[in-house]
Amino acid sequence: MNAAAPEAKVIRLPYSPRKHQVELHKAVKRFNVLVKHRRFGKTVWAVNNLIRNVTRCPLPRARGAYVAPNYNQAKRVAWDYLKMYTNPIPGMNYNASELTAQFPNGARIIMLGAEKADSLRGIYLDDCCIDETAQINPIAWTQVIRPALSDRLGSCTFIGTPKGRGNLFSDLYHSVPELGGEWYRSLSTYKDTGIIKESEIEAMRREMTKVEFSQELECSWLASIEGSYYSTEMNDAEDDGRICDLPYDSNYPVHTAWDIGWSANNVIWFIQVIGSRIHVIDMMSNKFTTLPEIIKIVKEKPYTYGRHICPHDMKKHSYETGMRRIDVAAELELIFEQCPNIAVMDGIKAVQATLPRVTWDRNKCKVGIEAMRQYRTEYNALTRSYSQSPKHSWESDYADAFRMFVVAMDGGARQLQFSGEAIDYSAKDSMVV
Repeated sequence: MNAAAPEAKVIRLPYSPRKHQVELHKAVKRFNVLVKHRRFGKTVWAVNNLIRNVTRCPLPRARGAYVAPNYNQAKRVAWDYLKMYTNPIPGMNYNASELTAQFPNGARIIMLGAEKADSLRGIYLDDCCIDETAQINPIAWTQVIRPALSDRLGSCTFIGTPKGRGNLFSDLYHSVPELGGEWYRSLSTYKDTGIIKESEIEAMRREMTKVEFSQELECSWLASIEGSYYSTEMNDAEDDGRICDLPYDSNYPVHTAWDIGWSANNVIWFIQVIGSRIHVIDMMSNKFTTLPEIIKIVKEKPYTYGRHICPHDMKKHSYETGMRRIDVAAELELIFEQCPNIAVMDGIKAVQATLPRVTWDRNKCKVGIEAMRQYRTEYNALTRSYSQSPKHSWESDYADAFRMFVVAMDGGARQLQFSGEAIDYSAKDSMVV
C-alpha cells in the first residue's frame, strides 16, 4: 500500500483585501484596464495579484514584472510591498540591487522602470502590471512588453488614475469594448468605494486644485494635464477634428524637424505647410541608430523634401565618424538648416501660439501626439509651484523636435518662409481640413 501524499502546507500572506479589492480579483481577465481613484489601494492590489498569478502559473520558471514610469518609482512604491507580502513564504530570495524576488519554485517577480523598457527585450513574461499607465511611453507596451507576453500567453494589468486624454491609459480604456473578450475594464471614483471619509474628501477638495481633484478622486478623463504646456491646445485639436487621417499632398514639399541623440530617442517630424495651415503628416523615432542609417530611412520615404531643420548642437562631432554631424549629413546629400538657439521657454510660447493652426495624422503621429500632450513642467509639492523649465522625460525629444520647426519661423512677425510664401500667424481665419 502506497504511503499517503503529504498534505500541502497552507501559507497565509499578510494581505487582507477590502471588499472592492476582492471583487476586482474575481473580475479580472487576461488584459485589464483599471482606472481607480487615489488611495483605492491599487499598488497593494496589483502586487498581490502579481504574486497570485506567478505562484499559480502552471508553466515552469514563471516570470512577472511590475512596471512603473521610472525605476526609482518602482523601487519606492512597490518593492517594499513585494517583500512584505511574500516574506512568509519559506525559501524566498530577494535581490535588492536588481529589485527581484525569487520564489522557491523558480518563479520570479522583478521591478522595472518604463524609461528603461529596452531592458525587457529578449525575456518572457507570464504576468505584468503597468502602474501609472498614463505616464508610460506607449512604445514600452507595444514594442517590448506585449511581445514578451506572447509565447506563453501571459497577462497584463494596467492601473492608474487619468492624466487627460490621448495617452496609452485613456486609449486602452476606451478601446476595451472593441478589443475582445480577453479584455476587461473598470473605473471607480471615491463615490463608488466610499473608503475615504467625507470630511477628508471635503478637506482635499479645498486643498487641491480643481484639476487635481477631478483627476485623482473623480477619475475624469477631461481635465487638462497639470503642468502640461500643450495639453489644452492638443485637446482642442482633437475636439476640432484636427487629429485625423491626413494624406501626403504631393503638391507641397515636406519639411523635417529633428532632435538627434544617441541613448535618447532620435525624433523627426515630417511637416507640410499649406497656405495658413500646418500639416504634420508623419514622424519617426528610434534609439541607438547612427545618423547615416537615419538619413537612409528618411530618403526612402516617398516625399519631396523642402528644408531640414536641426538643433544648434548638430555641429557636435559624431561618435561614429569623428566628424561633425552636420558635415556627415552634408556628405550624404542632406543639408541641414540649424534652428536659432533661443531660450526654451520662448520656443514653448511660440509653439503654443502655433498649435491652433496644426493638423496631425492620428495614425502615423500617434506617439508624438501623446508626447505633445504629456510634455510638462516639474511640480514642487512643497512650494506648490512649477519649475521654470520642462521636465526631462520621454516626451521631451518629441516636443523639442517640434519646437525646432516652430522656432525656424521668422521670430519677429512669426512668419513661415517655407513654400516660398510668408504665412502671417496673426490672421484669424478658420482652420479648414
